[in-house]
Amino acid sequence: MLTAGPEKDPMRVPTVMLWLCVPLALLVGACGDDDGAMDPDTGPGDAGMIDLAMDSGTDSGTDAGMDAGDGDAGPEDMGDTTAPTLAITDDADGVATGDVLFTLTPSEDIGTSLAAEDVAVVGGSAGAFTPGADGSATLVVTPPAEAMGTLMLSVAAGAFEDLAGNANAEAVTAAQDFDTRSPSTLVHDFEDTPGLRGFAGATAVLAADPDDASNTVLSLTKASDAAFFAGTTMFRCEDEGIAPLPFSATATTMSARVWSPAADIPVRLKVENSAMGAISVETDTFTTVAGAWEVLVFDFRANAMDTPALDFGRTYDKVAVFFDFGATGADVGEARTYFMDDLRFLGTEFDGAACPMATPLGTLPITFDDASLTYQFSPFGGTTGAMVVTDPDDAGNMVAEVTKSATAEGSAGTTFFTGPDESIPVIPLTATATSVTLRVRSPRSGIPVRLKIEEALDPTRSVETEAMTTGVDTWETLTFDFSMEATGTAMLNPAFVFNQVTVFFDFGRSGEDGGGGTFFYDDLTFVP
Repeated sequence: MLTAGPEKDPMRVPTVMLWLCVPLALLVGACGDDDGAMDPDTGPGDAGMIDLAMDSGTDSGTDAGMDAGDGDAGPEDMGDTTAPTLAITDDADGVATGDVLFTLTPSEDIGTSLAAEDVAVVGGSAGAFTPGADGSATLVVTPPAEAMGTLMLSVAAGAFEDLAGNANAEAVTAAQDFDTRSPSTLVHDFEDTPGLRGFAGATAVLAADPDDASNTVLSLTKASDAAFFAGTTMFRCEDEGIAPLPFSATATTMSARVWSPAADIPVRLKVENSAMGAISVETDTFTTVAGAWEVLVFDFRANAMDTPALDFGRTYDKVAVFFDFGATGADVGEARTYFMDDLRFLGTEFDGAACPMATPLGTLPITFDDASLTYQFSPFGGTTGAMVVTDPDDAGNMVAEVTKSATAEGSAGTTFFTGPDESIPVIPLTATATSVTLRVRSPRSGIPVRLKIEEALDPTRSVETEAMTTGVDTWETLTFDFSMEATGTAMLNPAFVFNQVTVFFDFGRSGEDGGGGTFFYDDLTFVP
């Protein structure tokens, strides 16, 4: 059957016979008779083809055997076994100030095996994850506002694989520093011994950072008997001032690092005019953690309820902080210590060390005649028209005038002052020197004039007393002895710092009951 007919290719029979007898040929050296003679039907041309086929077959068989057994197979024999890797880059030029676009680039095509959940983000918030060609991707990461730190990205080993099924063998990480704090000016870092004054039951001192002994911070302890508005004024200039804060439509915030023993408590920041405490604005924010530092931002556009709104036309050059504002020490049930550091004005840069022009406080007595002083008034309860005027009996003398209206309350009065926080020079009362005098001019005789002195910013530290007028529309000097406190008011405590004064004419009688009228006063004098 293997004999080729006329129509067959005569070359094919020897070739087939060759492959059939290859095993035997390896033993005897040739295909054919035992004596090595060729088949008589095979011509010279066939023999040549047989030799070529034998040589070719022998070589191919030898090469195949070597390739299979020498362990040196190439990729075309065994497949891809190389693990893919990943490179992470970002678009930030130096320290990032906003969103950062990270690009994840694999070393080879990994298809869709890398997903958003495979990328761990620390220090910021992961945003849009966008797959690209060959398994690459981009990821937007947003750092926290008004903070500085480092964004960290990581992809674990085994998180993705190439098209041949090889998983990445090594984890990869990337880091990018950020600083999203607005352009700012440091108001206090508490390293240069600023002035501190606690009030209303708050004690303020410089102390070591509870988490870093090398850092100095403000320590504020609110006593167990503290008032709800206990706080601390922080200053570096005269009149307990700071550099004027450059509030504008685009710069209305301040920030501070705070450490509180309790979360979810209000922290109030107040800025005011160092010469006129009535010019002020206050705002609150809340702590979110306990026993750890955090940055709080205070936006003065959101003024606290029942406090003045921010006025860009005013000068604010004084600052105070109140922890757990609104809660007394008794409400809390214990004394608590809070810490503060790095008080900043945000949104613009300015000279934070530039002190305002000092506002002279003056000395006692208060005469209303000193052109270097600014005499100010804070009337309440229905008193009006408080101002400095010419003495009705002496054109060369300046005095204070106040009108108690027909609708005024019986407790209507006027605080008069020359310094910040509605203050005057300290009245140096002692256990034996307990009196002051005031010249008054009243439209009625036999009416009580009450004088109240207190510690500025701490109305719980006060004493009140009264004296009676004896003349009508004439000047007289009344003596007020604070060792004889008014009924129902606090006793004199000479240890208090009395630097605020309020006068009440016809105390206890409303304007409707006949207590109204225009009154004058002058020359508040301490009696040593």
